[in-house]
Amino acid sequence: TLALKPEHMARWRDAATLGRFIEFLVHLARHGTVADSESRVQVLIGGGIAYMNRHYMEKIEVETLVKLSHMSRRNFFRNFKQATGSSPVEYLICLLRRHAVDQLIHSDRSIA
Repeated sequence: TLALKPEHMARWRDAATLGRFIEFLVHLARHGTVADSESRVQVLIGGGIAYMNRHYMEKIEVETLVKLSHMSRRNFFRNFKQATGSSPVEYLICLLRRHAVDQLIHSDRSIA
C-alpha cells in the first residue's frame, strides 16, 4: 500500500509533476508492470529525479544520474528533457530555489 503522508506532499507542489506521478501509479496498478518503452523511460528518469530530491544539498554528478538511469548520457539528457520539460541542471536549480523559498517561508531566517 502506497500512502502519501502530508509531510511528503511538500515535494509535490508542482501539479504537473504530481499529475504525471499519479498517472504512472494508475498505469502500474492496471498493468502490474512497466511494459511500454515510454513508461520504462519515465521510471528510469524518475530514479534520477528521486536521487536529486534526496541529495539536493550535496554535489550531484551528472554521471551518477546517468548511471541510475541505465541510459547513455545523450539518451538521459534527451529523455530527461522530454519527461520534465527541463534539463537536469535546470531542474536542480528549480529544486534548490523551491527549497530556499520554503526555508524562508517556514522559518525565522532572513535573507541577510
